[in-house]
Amino acid sequence: MSEVFIIATHGVAAKQLLATTEMLLGEQTGVHAVDFVPGENADTLAAKYREIMAQYPEDQKFLFLVDLWGGSPFNAANLAAGQNPNAIIVTGVNIPALLNAFSARDDEELPLEEIAAEAVKGARSGVRATHQGQEILKEAPTAPVAVSQASSTVSANQAPAYNGPSKIGSQVIEPLENDKHFTIGLTRIDDRLIHGQVATVWTKVSEVSRILVINNDVAKDKVRSTMLKQSTPPGVTAHVLDLAKATRVMNNPEYAGERFMLLFTNPEDILTLVREAKWPIKEVNVGGISFKEGKTNLTKAVNVTPEDVAAFKELNSLGVKLEVRQVVNEKSVDLMKIFADKGLA
Repeated sequence: MSEVFIIATHGVAAKQLLATTEMLLGEQTGVHAVDFVPGENADTLAAKYREIMAQYPEDQKFLFLVDLWGGSPFNAANLAAGQNPNAIIVTGVNIPALLNAFSARDDEELPLEEIAAEAVKGARSGVRATHQGQEILKEAPTAPVAVSQASSTVSANQAPAYNGPSKIGSQVIEPLENDKHFTIGLTRIDDRLIHGQVATVWTKVSEVSRILVINNDVAKDKVRSTMLKQSTPPGVTAHVLDLAKATRVMNNPEYAGERFMLLFTNPEDILTLVREAKWPIKEVNVGGISFKEGKTNLTKAVNVTPEDVAAFKELNSLGVKLEVRQVVNEKSVDLMKIFADKGLA
């Protein structure tokens, strides 16, 4: 079979992109449009991808066409197929990208890499502007075509160096030693971690130069760690560390004066650092916790377990302000008020 295309975007735009393309080229086979709706995260989206891929032979070639570099559809593609040598991920999908990709696929002699290159070329050439009947902004990008594969590494995004005595393998959560530590620009709970909103908006409003993802399980997952490090915007470096290593970074004066964003998947990890390591976290932005059976729904994006509720309450008792706000332009809502409204106070 020829290459299989998987189109994925935030919301339901993927199906509309495919429908529009088929109006121009006719019905296409071997193509799947995948929705990504509120309440889902990269893991649930990756499961959708894997279900599609399981329908095909092991040596099947896949081209993922997703919307945003660093967005959840992109991150999920890395989770599901980033280590698959027969899969390539292209970001910035639009109608010209799809037209080029489908046309290139019709040429059975073209390898997957060239089909991906044609998709990138179409996406870029389709972005143009006119003013009073004259085309403007005509200068074409000069950067080389690049396709993302999670097997690549980014040396600039390695974890910060620790200058003290060797503590390799230590899982001790050390207390904060002094005030010569990095500045916390934003502390956010979002189980999608680094995705479109975080990479493109929150990094700007919080004015950070580094993102520190803190989670024991994610730090052990080399594929996911690599994918997260690749998802940052220009000028921002990402590190993925367990709680013990994160405390050593906080104690490292090398980063004094730098501004960090802290990303967590749950409130329990924040509570551990505040209570045991005395981290100076004064405010937490609760952006998104996906739904699973047994959780209580608080908002369209936030769902909590009983353990989450207990951790949030203890953080509140320690003087940590807790706001629920998924995107920057939403109104901030006090989490404790939501608890009261839901009978969880």
